Formats: sequence, C-alpha cells, structure tokens
Amino acid sequence: GGSSGGTAVAVSARQFSAGLGTDTGGSVRIPSALCGIFGFRPSVGRYSRTGVIPISSTRDTIGPIARSMADIVLIDGVMANQQVTKKLYREINSLRIGLPRTRLWENLESGVQKLANEFINILATEGVTFVEEDFPDIWELNDNTGFPIALFEVMRELPTYLDKSGYGVSFKDLLAGIGSPDVKGILSSQEGDEAMPEAAYQAAIQKHRPKMQQIYTDYFKDNQLDAAIFPTTPLTARPIGQDETV
Repeated sequence: GGSSGGTAVAVSARQFSAGLGTDTGGSVRIPSALCGIFGFRPSVGRYSRTGVIPISSTRDTIGPIARSMADIVLIDGVMANQQVTKKLYREINSLRIGLPRTRLWENLESGVQKLANEFINILATEGVTFVEEDFPDIWELNDNTGFPIALFEVMRELPTYLDKSGYGVSFKDLLAGIGSPDVKGILSSQEGDEAMPEAAYQAAIQKHRPKMQQIYTDYFKDNQLDAAIFPTTPLTARPIGQDETV
C-alpha cells in the first residue's frame, strides 16, 4: 500500500500493538486497509510534524496505525497538540451517514464490493440512516488540487530539509537511490520542463482547494450527516510482480 506499509505489516503481524505512519495522500489509510487493520489520518496540525521528512506542508501529517479503534483513540489522546475532545457516545440508530457512490464506490473488486455492501447492510439493520448523495462537482477540483500542491511543494521543501538535516545527502543523491520507478519518474520530471508551474499551484491553493472544502462542509451540513462511508481502496493487495499496474 505504501508508503507506510512497513508499519502496517508490523502491526498486522502483531510485532507491535500500534505504530505511526505518515500520510500525504493515503499512505496511512491505504496500507492499513490492505493489511486489514485501522489507519487514522487526523486533521493537519493536530500532531506535531517535528522530524517528519516533508513532501507537502499543506497535506503532510503523522497518523496512527493499530488493530483496534480503541488503540487509535488512545494514541490520538497522547499525540494531539490540543486538549483531547471528551469522548461522545452516540446511539448507533441516531447516525446519518452519506453514501457518495460516484467514483468512490465504482470499479470495486468483487470481494471488496461484497464485504462493503454487507457492512452497509449490518449498519442499516442496527438503525443507521444512509443518505445516497454524491459530492457535487468535486472531482475536477480534486484533480486540479492534489498533485499540483504535492509536486510543487515537495520540490521546495524536501531539498531545503536535506540541506539543513546534516545527513550529507543531496536531493540528487536521493533521486538516484529511489527504488520505485513510479516515484523516481514523478520526482525526476519535476526538475525539467514538466515541473508543476507556480500558476497551477496558486490556483490549487487559492481557488480549487477552498471550493473543495466548502463542498465538503455543505455536503455534511445540507444532508445533516455525521460521516460519509466508502471503501478505502477499490481492490485488495496485489501479489508482488502484479503490483506495477492495477
């Protein structure tokens, strides 16, 4: 699942009760899902990022990985920079949960589809109210936000970090040592003519991202939702050798 797959495997294999990963675009949630455990991405700024190798200051956060939500809550209470919110207990039949079907529930592996639907049915039997409602007009905004922010910021924040870290590793050294062809290709492209233009970054920060945040806010408010639910990944982990293209 990358890139916190080592932590997820160790926790899933019961080498540790819990551990920490870092999440910029899914790197806590995805390996946790593929290893059958829990991963929590908090709001950016909830935990200190001291010592985290940066990709994107806008999106980077540490996130706990554990085998139970009780352990996630325990770790969050220790790590949070703010006073931990008092636990609120809700009757399950009072919950309203959104089902955004477009994209997030599409092209699922058959086993993922089956288990996800079974889980929805269990919750419905327990009295949860589901509201089938999509996020309006969000996907183009999403496509114009994620990579423009991450790629623009990493090319400024990661070299600066390496210069100040004292590791004696330059950005060029780091590129040369990357084993993943995908990651190497993406970062290498940002040194040349394909580099993310500042105009695209500024549009993402100033226009697209605020619109997305407003859409999410309105989605929960207008539909009176407590949560939205969807599979973390559309498929299970691919065997080594079948994982380059999925």
